[in-house]
Amino acid sequence: MKVVALVSGGKDSCYAAMKCVAYGHELVALANLKPVSNVDEADSYMYQTVGHEVIEAYSKCLGVPLVRLETKAKLANSDMAYEPTPGDEVEDLYQLLSIVKSQYPEVQAVSSGAVLSNYQRLRVENVCSRLGLTSFGYLWKRDQQALLREMIDQQVNAILIKVAAIGLDPNRHLKQSIKAMEPHLILLEKKYGVSVCGEGGEFETLVLDCPLFKQRIEIDTSTVVSVNEDKYAPVGYLKVNSFHLVDKEASRESVPILKPQRSFGDAQEDSHSERSSITSLISEMSLSSIVKGEFAFFSAECKEEGTLGMRKAMKAIEERMAAVGSNFTHAYYIHLYISDMSKFGMINKEYCGFLPAKEPAARACIECGAGTRVDVAVTSGRRETLHVQSISEWAPPCIGPYAQSNGVSEVVHLAGVIPLFPPTADIPSGMGPIDQTRLTVSNLESVAIESKTSIDLLIQVTAYTRLASNESCQAVAKELARTWHNNMPMISLVEVTGLPRSALIELCCDGTRLGEEKARCSFMEDAFFGCKLFCSKRTLAKRSFWQIGVEGGVTDALAAVVEYLKSEAQAMGSVLSVRLFSSVDPVLCKNSLSEELKVPVVSIPTNGRDPIVLHPELAGGLVAVHLLLHLQILIESSTGKL
Repeated sequence: MKVVALVSGGKDSCYAAMKCVAYGHELVALANLKPVSNVDEADSYMYQTVGHEVIEAYSKCLGVPLVRLETKAKLANSDMAYEPTPGDEVEDLYQLLSIVKSQYPEVQAVSSGAVLSNYQRLRVENVCSRLGLTSFGYLWKRDQQALLREMIDQQVNAILIKVAAIGLDPNRHLKQSIKAMEPHLILLEKKYGVSVCGEGGEFETLVLDCPLFKQRIEIDTSTVVSVNEDKYAPVGYLKVNSFHLVDKEASRESVPILKPQRSFGDAQEDSHSERSSITSLISEMSLSSIVKGEFAFFSAECKEEGTLGMRKAMKAIEERMAAVGSNFTHAYYIHLYISDMSKFGMINKEYCGFLPAKEPAARACIECGAGTRVDVAVTSGRRETLHVQSISEWAPPCIGPYAQSNGVSEVVHLAGVIPLFPPTADIPSGMGPIDQTRLTVSNLESVAIESKTSIDLLIQVTAYTRLASNESCQAVAKELARTWHNNMPMISLVEVTGLPRSALIELCCDGTRLGEEKARCSFMEDAFFGCKLFCSKRTLAKRSFWQIGVEGGVTDALAAVVEYLKSEAQAMGSVLSVRLFSSVDPVLCKNSLSEELKVPVVSIPTNGRDPIVLHPELAGGLVAVHLLLHLQILIESSTGKL
């Protein structure tokens, strides 16, 4: 992509631009917000302005044009999730990038140097979304000590140009290089919690040279300006009075800072993609809903496919939600089941028209059978949303109104994760099922940590797969078992006809929040109507999650499920959702269970292969089942209203 780099003069914005070049993007312009005349440093939550007098030189150093705009650095909207607000400094950034797009219409993406600040990242993403630009945030969530060392190793020559923290003195430390300061900064982190990269505003930097520069900057004269002479944490900055540029002998080359990719050793295989032919069994429109306390669940199913099917299903759910005083801003998780993943782009555009840009629902999407199915989980309670749209080295982005996760009460609901290599947001070529599984788990782990859970706290993992053979399916199941060998959640594998980006695996998970009481676990294996039934439960304070697998003919298996669930009548009175997976007669299964249990059932046809259930108490650790059910049950003691 052709990229404009937001530059402040500091190390982070410069190194982020280096990362863009390293990942194959083309730097075509620079953009900078400068303070109004006669102001050296603006008090901004978003932008570094100290050292602004040197920024003009960056255009010559990098050999690309620079666009600048004055900012008064005024704060009018301090909410974490930003919405356009007249007079806010973020609107200065919007105006700046609008000018860039007008002057350089080839620009497709924006590079920024946010490392830890959600405040900054969300605002850059907001502006990019409004202008149709992709946000690159390659430093996002990097370990700070490792990042500082990497910058030094990659020959980023940056000096401290402002200090404002305990242990940093303007007269001693200004103009010192980050290489010289590294040991002292690490010491200050250990003693006082000072950020080694200055992410808390402890210091700011000015880059004098880096591998992208054609010329380096040499400061001739400068002045130390004291802002605050506090005894323990004096504040001061360096005003550059004069400088000159020095030509460099070496020509600019591609920057060798790509992280080595994982080993993609196992061979690529053709996927198993026979379509289920059940079009005639899907009704014109099936709509169901259930409201329990502060939670609700809505499901729509129609025979139409593509954008029309998505529009009808979403509209039907929207109207049903409105009838109970809710809407899509209250949704925390949405499942999309579509008939043809090759039409996902158009379907997704239709979907996006219904969802809010601010704090949207997490989402999973799979291809399975004919028609269109959508189910929506809603809460009137507080949600904690993780929505990162920037491409980074951290984890795959969610570019659009769908979040990586939503935390609701004691549970974190994680969006479907596929094996995208985060810096490129693509699936690396040549990856077979095991390496795709490992990359997916790695992405899942990154998102889980940032969502205030962890892979060790997961309570349920559904692995949607698109594999060519039973052997591959067994291998992936064993890989997942190895991943969670010490603390296994409820794990199931479900074969479907297609996944986003032609992935071979997609993981959809729920986990317990950090600091919450651990889920109470139970496992039961029994016989009903001549069928083997395997039931795992994970029970928390407000909700209980059940996974039931049944071996046996479809009629007997249905009878076994009904008999078992009726024996749990008290719990069944508070069912929030039932999701059923079967390779045989999914419509029959749905209708039978809905009628017997008097609750809505979402039925997902598998692609001719029985679902697999994993549990350490099972012989061999896993078993193929004819029916698989996932239930979410509200604990009666929980309170609240939708």
